[in-house]
Amino acid sequence: MRPFELVGAVYLTAPAGARAVTLEDLRRCIASAGAASLFRHTQLQRLGEDGGDTPADDLSAWVRGVVQDPETAERLAFAVQSAPPGAEPLRERLLAALDSVPGAARERRAAPEGGAFAFLTARAVPVSTGRSAEDAEALAWALEDCGRDVWFHHLVEEPWFIAGEAPLIAWLRAAGGAPLASALERETRRRSSVDALRLAVRRHRRRSGLAGRVLASEPPASEETRELARRLARRLTRGGEDE
Repeated sequence: MRPFELVGAVYLTAPAGARAVTLEDLRRCIASAGAASLFRHTQLQRLGEDGGDTPADDLSAWVRGVVQDPETAERLAFAVQSAPPGAEPLRERLLAALDSVPGAARERRAAPEGGAFAFLTARAVPVSTGRSAEDAEALAWALEDCGRDVWFHHLVEEPWFIAGEAPLIAWLRAAGGAPLASALERETRRRSSVDALRLAVRRHRRRSGLAGRVLASEPPASEETRELARRLARRLTRGGEDE
């Protein structure tokens, strides 16, 4: 099979031209937002370092902090966390969360003056790393040396826009790296940050390394046991004399 080429990306942000003041505005904007805009406001945060203060997504953060509607914010955050990759599954869940608020209430619940939510869009510019891998183990090693943008591009951005299994994960399975592919798939489904994805690979490699060391030690250990048995047998036949 062909080597897997690792690619990173730079993400360029620009205004999308839509603004929301009320929850009804937010619903209307989400209904018409492009995939790149929804990606910008719900996925790009995973590219940053883990810090604990970073909101899960821009939409629920605005509703919670500016509109000051924590209940609706919680519903929006859950929609983002639970939606499978892709704009349409996410859009459907976000709209359902907002539809749980009566229409009149959506019109009343608004940001204060100057607090409108301005929708943005993001465009990825691919950046070659010059690195490729021939097998699953080589890919795990190569990933360790790559920046966050490479992990994000292959495990978050690509499955978001192609709405299917990430090409990196599919390649890993085909290359004999099914356990690692499954570990990465679990973490991406949890909306894990890039740092958490890195940790999943390190844990997998530690377990694999430990298993390899144990397997490598089995033949010598078995041979040692056999040698002890032979010595015991010789002592018994000699009446307990030392060699």
